[in-house]
Amino acid sequence: MPTVSPAVLALAGPPATWQRLPDATNAVWRAGDVVVKQHRGDRPYRQELHAYTRWLPHLSEQTPALLAADDASHTLVLSRLPGTPLAQALDAERTAHHQAGAFLKILHAIPDPDPDPLPLAAAILQRHTAWHRRVAPHLTADDHTRLSALALKIPDTFADAMRVPCHRDFTPRNWLIDDDKLNIVDFEHARHDTPLADLLKIAAETWPTRPDLERSLLAGYGRDLTARERAQLQLLVAIHAMATLAWAHDHADPTFLAAGRAALATALATAL
Repeated sequence: MPTVSPAVLALAGPPATWQRLPDATNAVWRAGDVVVKQHRGDRPYRQELHAYTRWLPHLSEQTPALLAADDASHTLVLSRLPGTPLAQALDAERTAHHQAGAFLKILHAIPDPDPDPLPLAAAILQRHTAWHRRVAPHLTADDHTRLSALALKIPDTFADAMRVPCHRDFTPRNWLIDDDKLNIVDFEHARHDTPLADLLKIAAETWPTRPDLERSLLAGYGRDLTARERAQLQLLVAIHAMATLAWAHDHADPTFLAAGRAALATALATAL
């Protein structure tokens, strides 16, 4: 059980009454009508705290409310949202993806200056280089060559690209359906990034076999992607694939290994 401030205990009650949630990256408990979330490190705590204090007032109907924060223990107390994971029913999926697109349209338009002085193109090239180096022992020679070729496209493809507020782990795993309403949780990865950072996981995992859900999400977003954005998305999917493969090999995880290989195939199949 964590050591937390009196403000946390006043809202959530004594830790002995908390119910630990399984399969959560961080330590998460339900405590009556609230959720207590303790981060393992300072950076994700600060990112989620910033999102809840600066961005989520614009999105309050679809996101938890921040009730308390304890810097010393990296703990947040959030309102508990109703809802269940997305069911695999066509109408429900299409409705949820349409609402997801509408949510992103609002999120990406929130006025909040980008605090990072590093140009986005340079940052993305750094990501590609770091993950490529890390996963290189597990790549074929052809994959290595093609990924190296993609890296050369990054400076021009992302020239003048701008950062906006992003969730950065935007998948149905972090969506809850309450009747016909979509709720969004887990903002620990949230920070300024290319808006396509909120599409890359869905583009890698869902769109190749479900073009109907791509159409639904983009309809909710209010527009289709431009040719330049689709080229950017391909590069981001390649980076996501390398990161997934690296994690899979580090943890001997066959599920992530399959997902990483599928994402890599998607990125390389659409290489320009």
